[in-house]
Amino acid sequence: TQVVSNGYHVDFEYVRDNIGFQAYGGSLKGSMGTQVEGSGNSLDRAFLLHRLLRAKGFKPQIALGRLRGANLEKVLALSQGIEPGEEGLNLDMVSREKLTNILQDHYWVQLPVSDGKWLDLDPTFTDAVPGKTIAGLRKQLKRVPRHLFQRIEIKVFADFSIGRNKATSQLIRYIGLTKDLMTEPV
Repeated sequence: TQVVSNGYHVDFEYVRDNIGFQAYGGSLKGSMGTQVEGSGNSLDRAFLLHRLLRAKGFKPQIALGRLRGANLEKVLALSQGIEPGEEGLNLDMVSREKLTNILQDHYWVQLPVSDGKWLDLDPTFTDAVPGKTIAGLRKQLKRVPRHLFQRIEIKVFADFSIGRNKATSQLIRYIGLTKDLMTEPV
């Protein structure tokens, strides 16, 4: 079992203080895209923190929980650029329902401390501190399910004309994960 030293604070604070929050389902950007763009949802921010901690020799894991009540309302507001405590969240019922469905599943990082215990690192809010999460733990993920990674399909076609004859030909077809293209020119 790994005993956590204070080395994790720098990475936790970096994500908390420098990586903005966005609302979208699943993993769109991955850790690199989230770092490059400076924002991500809870899953992509967890991937970033996970990668930074692994680079320092820690053995983190991703945790999944469910947001409810006041914390769900705070994350709904944050997804609209409203910091906790500020007024101004005004969503119609359809938008609120869609956002709620996207945001209810909440992800963060855990570090092993000792005797099978884990330290929660949930950098969602600017006042977040290690050891405190905003969602109840549903499960610890050894692997993130493939269906949580957003996919993209790109096709490039060319139209040809020779006299009155016309033809279309597919030149390129790419199917992959969006996160794999986040730092690539397309």
